[in-house]
Amino acid sequence: MNLKVQINITKMVKIGIVGTNLGSMYCELFSQISTARVIWLCGEHLEKTQKIANKYNIPKATDCYIDILKDPEIDIIIIAVPNYLHKEFFLESIKYNKHIVLEKPAGTNTAEISDLITALKNQGLKKMVIVDHEMRFNPNVLYIKNEIRKGTLGKVTNIQISKFHGSDNGQKLYEEWEMKKELGGGQVLLVGSHIVDLARFLLDFPIMRSGSIHKRLITKRKCRQIKKLISVQVKMYLDRR
Repeated sequence: MNLKVQINITKMVKIGIVGTNLGSMYCELFSQISTARVIWLCGEHLEKTQKIANKYNIPKATDCYIDILKDPEIDIIIIAVPNYLHKEFFLESIKYNKHIVLEKPAGTNTAEISDLITALKNQGLKKMVIVDHEMRFNPNVLYIKNEIRKGTLGKVTNIQISKFHGSDNGQKLYEEWEMKKELGGGQVLLVGSHIVDLARFLLDFPIMRSGSIHKRLITKRKCRQIKKLISVQVKMYLDRR
């Protein structure tokens, strides 16, 4: 398998983005791609949404994501809303025959994700549906994955990955919901979902014998530029029988 990522786009891809927090990051990224154009931006507060839309020359802003789904011009919808809303927005979006990019984690628990998979199969959608685990496309990650496949590292029996995430001085670490477990936030879903997926991706999604997740929220730092720091560590042990 060739691990080099290649994207061949022969037409302008028209995009609708739901959410203005992570959504604004998507706006910035797509503004740098000549074959992609964001047509719609949806957010809870229309005035704020319109300001972001104006900044990135997005022609349409709304506070109702159904407006995007009903637009036949849109090829891809990006669901970048708080985690606890993923299921609701996804179940509605699959009815409109569009490609879907769903922010990670796909759901707040395994039951939700199972519901999404079942609904998608029942809908029979013939479009691309992906969860945005962008670390899979990092060139360094792809290099390591290739070295593991070639056997350069020998027989891999366990994997451990740590991730630290902090905020600059004067900025909020996360929005309010992002640190509340009941709203689909917290260190494990917010940061841990990235590295759990990364560990499994690097090893081609093997059967795991056991695993653990350790998390910490660090509020006292010697570095004054970092107000708060999240630390998440994932360990996985492979079933190599």
